[in-house]
Amino acid sequence: YSWSGSAYVAASVPSSSFTNAGNGSSWTYFKTTELVTLDTATNAYTDSTGNLLPANSVIDMVQGVVNTTISGTSCASWAFGDPTTAGRFHAADSTLTAGETVNGPVALTTGVASATTGIWQATAAKVRITVASCGSTHVSAGKVRIVVYGRTFTPPTT
Repeated sequence: YSWSGSAYVAASVPSSSFTNAGNGSSWTYFKTTELVTLDTATNAYTDSTGNLLPANSVIDMVQGVVNTTISGTSCASWAFGDPTTAGRFHAADSTLTAGETVNGPVALTTGVASATTGIWQATAAKVRITVASCGSTHVSAGKVRIVVYGRTFTPPTT
């Protein structure tokens, strides 16, 4: 809000993208989301169907909420990352019940499972949800909503 001299007036909302930041380059904020049904047949992990991690992007935050309780013999925890680093965005969470919400801010340095992986996403990738210690090596039920926030950059063309 800004003061007009007689009242507060809603300020203009800043642009969510810079479509031409110079010579064809751009910078765009994004949010991707998917409700992931956990693989009950073969794996201790499930990848999102879509590439929720866009190429040439800085990943600011990845959130997860358990929509359907994660169940299975001796399942102990769940984490989410990408296909190369299981806990890149959030390490093991032992609460498997519906309603559990996790915010995974992506640290600029260490504080994530892999400081090497960090915040930069060079190529598009899926988000991987890993469930640990299930006696049968996979879950019997579970759905997790994943939401990713970040910024995608397009390099200049000239």
